[in-house]
Amino acid sequence: PTDRPLHPGRRGRPAARGHAMAAAKQADALVELDAPTNMDAWLRVDSLREHTMETEIVLFSQRELRAFCKVAEALAVEDVELSDVEKALDGPNRTRDVEMGSKELARSGRECERDLRDAMTELRSISSRLEDAIIERKLDEGKGVFAKMTTRSAKDCVYDDFSAKVKKNWKSLLSRFPKSKSMSAEQYAVNTFIEATSTAFSYRDTKTLLLKFLQSSRVNFDTNRAVEYNHGRQNDKDRKKSEPVPGRIGIVIRKFTPISPETEFRVFVKDRRITAISQYFHHCFYPSLQGKESFIAETILRFFEDIISPVLPKTSSEKSEMSSTPPVVHLACSSFILDLIVNFAGKVQIIELNPFIPSTSGCLFDWAKDRMILENTFPERAPEVRIVKKNLVGSLAYLVPCWRREAKEWLDSLQI
Repeated sequence: PTDRPLHPGRRGRPAARGHAMAAAKQADALVELDAPTNMDAWLRVDSLREHTMETEIVLFSQRELRAFCKVAEALAVEDVELSDVEKALDGPNRTRDVEMGSKELARSGRECERDLRDAMTELRSISSRLEDAIIERKLDEGKGVFAKMTTRSAKDCVYDDFSAKVKKNWKSLLSRFPKSKSMSAEQYAVNTFIEATSTAFSYRDTKTLLLKFLQSSRVNFDTNRAVEYNHGRQNDKDRKKSEPVPGRIGIVIRKFTPISPETEFRVFVKDRRITAISQYFHHCFYPSLQGKESFIAETILRFFEDIISPVLPKTSSEKSEMSSTPPVVHLACSSFILDLIVNFAGKVQIIELNPFIPSTSGCLFDWAKDRMILENTFPERAPEVRIVKKNLVGSLAYLVPCWRREAKEWLDSLQI
């Protein structure tokens, strides 16, 4: 859900020493800001775990994290083919069959090649641990599993890349176009595209999962940033077990459960208070949401007061009043962005938490224009709720070219 800028200190970019140091400090600051909202941090809070999907986390060791980044980089610069990584994940005997592609790598001798093969061996270790977790927790019920990083998902590989599976699902949904007055054909195409992509987040095996993550720019941004942050640090030393650990990263696996896109909402929490609520898929118009703003606000506020507020960080006065009862694990931040599922029966589930920073999408809110709303400038006001009120003209522009062409072909076939 977060749309962060490209890594300012990415390898290969020339930079002055002062600029490079500033970029490194900025990257470190982002890692530390992210830590309290990473999934392995907030899932330690029992009451929050009870209100999300059944979840298991496989955290990377530092060695595995470096190995993941090494293979991802080799793929990006075409030192190795995706099919070669696939072979390596099939088993130790296949690793020896991997061919290195670049002349530069060949000139550098066998050491780089050996390092890359060692990295692929570490990937097999990650794959095995993921498989064990899925079997032990019985997370695959025949539909595959949902997976993301503890930081965020690999959704760029779903929305931005062509997929025959998504195309098939989308065409099936497009064939049911109702030609109703409430939904334009263009808007229906965008709505059903979002619905069709949901199955692409289901992974039938851990090899496919890892291959997809290795190609995700979002995942690679976060893993490289974690490697840079962890360099020379021992994060687990001198840190309480209840505290989030910056730079710790891994893969989250859940039972795959399709979610109706119109039930997803983004909730902005600043200084312990909800300031704004937005429809998550802000390029879509959902007739079913019209007139439901009060219900949405009341349901989310009630959930926040009952479930979230009691585990927010204690103020200094609250700490002084605490009794000697066993301590409850609390969240480590009082400002964050919460993604929720809210169905029309009033049930609420947590999808994830995100850092309260402008690089997290504001959905229907603009971080510049609506800053005073988002940042709790008017604490006496009720949270503002925004949903899309009508069909959006030009909504196909939100699709990448390969999907936009598919949509235009379908619109042309309607002859309207």
